[in-house]
Amino acid sequence: MVGRRWDTDITEAIDFNVPDWSRTTKTLAKEHGIQQPGYSVDYFAFRRGFYASIPALVIGRIWWDHWLVWKARQQGAAVVDASEQVTAIHQNHNYVYHPAGARGVWTDEQAEENYRLAGGRWHLFTVDDATHILREHGEAANPGRFWAPYRRYLRPKCIPVWFGLRQPVLDAALLKNRR
Repeated sequence: MVGRRWDTDITEAIDFNVPDWSRTTKTLAKEHGIQQPGYSVDYFAFRRGFYASIPALVIGRIWWDHWLVWKARQQGAAVVDASEQVTAIHQNHNYVYHPAGARGVWTDEQAEENYRLAGGRWHLFTVDDATHILREHGEAANPGRFWAPYRRYLRPKCIPVWFGLRQPVLDAALLKNRR
């Protein structure tokens, strides 16, 4: 099981003694938080012993969680995206602990080493690669998993082209509206 999180500003302590703390917190996340895309693999569950060996990845840094999803798929496991049914709340925070801030977390030596140890781009799967999706009435196959690797590869290449093509159209519309 894997899933995406809801990034949420939690500015006050949660009182777990209040009977409806769970509902209130879930409502806060859904109304004011932002559900992250598939590359934010924020939780996962697997049976004990499933991973016989794991590379010396730095846990909590980028790419280690993506490798777990890839490895599960390589071992023929059903990977279930539970994002629709599980509201995983991630408290927003800054990255002041890293000298280069958020950018450093993605680009420092540990990130590069995790990328190398994980095996590179084709060994880094996301929630979008799940074989199944947990829906309200049960589990369903995820046909989008077949396209996920190609979307990951093509998206960074297509976005600049898309904006390059779109900009002249927008400029022409702006000029027309000024007249």
